[in-house]
Amino acid sequence: MRVIRRTTLVISVLVIVALGVRFFGGSFTSRGALLPMLHSRKNATVVDDLNFGWAQVYVVKTNSGYVTAVVQRQGLFWHLLATGVTNKTSDPVQTISRSSVDVNGHQLGVLAVETTTTHVRAIEVGPLKGGPTSQIQKKIITPGHPIVFTWKSTIVNYQAVALSNKGKELYYYGYPKNTNTINSSQLRWYPAS
Repeated sequence: MRVIRRTTLVISVLVIVALGVRFFGGSFTSRGALLPMLHSRKNATVVDDLNFGWAQVYVVKTNSGYVTAVVQRQGLFWHLLATGVTNKTSDPVQTISRSSVDVNGHQLGVLAVETTTTHVRAIEVGPLKGGPTSQIQKKIITPGHPIVFTWKSTIVNYQAVALSNKGKELYYYGYPKNTNTINSSQLRWYPAS
């Protein structure tokens, strides 16, 4: 009789926990918290998986472009904290994923770039002119192979440039020069000259 009561109690607790996890959108794994977003987009595949300790960031390729998903652990469960979609363009250099998150003193920044041209050899990202040069990151890029930059800080005041084999700036990431109007769809890669 006692065995039946204990078994019933254990099963009841497990069912309640499982329903609670599903009802509140949590998961026991970071990838599990990502599943509802993946199922809502056709042919979604995870391109990169970045661990920040307090959060996991996924760069996901879909039919309509790339999505950045930030998943955070809260107690025993993982929850989808934020998603970001980057506008798909036909530019020779494209930002395919960008995320800047600040939650309860925890910060992260992610910038993923892809190119379709062999003229671009490297991408360099760092603080605006006058900022600390120790935070500048430079990575080699090849057509069709995204590269990902990460920081344990937000990327609000950063600049990015695409460089040739000889180190000449070919493109810059930002808004058009000599404009007074700012529209988020204009945040893209422009020729440097």
